[in-house]
Amino acid sequence: MRNTDAQVLFTPGPLNTSATVKKAMLDDIGSRTKASAELISRVCSKLLKAYDVGEAFAAIPVQGSGTFAVEAMLTSCLPAADYCVAVLVNGEYSKRMLEICEIHGLNHVALQCNTEEAIDPERVDVFVQQNPQITHLALVHFETGLGVLNDLAQLLKVCEQRSVSLLLDAISTFGALPIPFDSPAITAVALSANKCLHSVPGIAFVIARTTALHATVRRSLSLDLHAQWRKLENAHQWRFTPPTHVLLALDQALNEWAQEGKAERRLEKYRRLNQRLVRQLAEQGIVPLLDARFRAPMITTFLLPDNFALTFDQLYRHLECDRLIIYPATYSMASSLRIGCIGELDSGDIDRLASALRHAATISTASEPATHA
Repeated sequence: MRNTDAQVLFTPGPLNTSATVKKAMLDDIGSRTKASAELISRVCSKLLKAYDVGEAFAAIPVQGSGTFAVEAMLTSCLPAADYCVAVLVNGEYSKRMLEICEIHGLNHVALQCNTEEAIDPERVDVFVQQNPQITHLALVHFETGLGVLNDLAQLLKVCEQRSVSLLLDAISTFGALPIPFDSPAITAVALSANKCLHSVPGIAFVIARTTALHATVRRSLSLDLHAQWRKLENAHQWRFTPPTHVLLALDQALNEWAQEGKAERRLEKYRRLNQRLVRQLAEQGIVPLLDARFRAPMITTFLLPDNFALTFDQLYRHLECDRLIIYPATYSMASSLRIGCIGELDSGDIDRLASALRHAATISTASEPATHA
């Protein structure tokens, strides 16, 4: 069990990592060495094997956060012409996809959906039929702004029936939830190292069908997936400086992910911790915002009771003094907070947070702690 004085991150990422993942970053390797080439090849192979991804796909690394991978996917996996991507918007991260399309002048349409529910596949089907120019759908699998899980399986059926390709943001689900790469509709999937894989931030990937990577389509220099893929395939080198220490951490994290039982066991752990969290907070009148049908255990938005004495900022500072880090929610209608159950957490961490929240509820705003220097 973790030292009770250690800082614990109940966030969507970065998150708590194991001591062995941290230790893996202590080695220094040159970016153009044989060891570096073997490292990225090994990591990409592990990512593909994680979901038994077929030979039609390649795992392509991108230096940066998950958003870098999403932007690389949208700008690299659409043809030069005769396409239209429909962005399914039901949260902050799908809004970000929409913004990427607008900035790059990509041909797109948007379907605005309820932010507190999973996207309705029937509504998407009607939208696609009403807009026959649509060739691709852009979807966020799990909207962590509120914690809404979209029904990937049903939306894939729509794509398959209507011969539409799917560009999937799986930043917060890869490594925990099923992703059927055998579906002919899946064209590309963006993922990040520092979510369900329990590694450190600094690298993301796009697992894309190689047929979707067009050499003649150049919408970005540093986010060009085709150029990155070809450079790694032909010369075993990155186009720009690779995050070698981050790669070492991810290599170790993937080993631990596999040893601990892969996606099925990781999801089981998240569910167990989340159930414990929901139960203990319910005793304090702190309940989930969303219906259970639309939630996933990785991130949950909770509503604070009306009689809760502290604002979110005051609560945040109280918890920070106890070295417990939470996130605000994107829900503005009432006092709320987001709590993550991902990363190297255990039941003791959940109990510690529940106890701290119980204590915070008894504190008057007059005794708010001083802001840290």
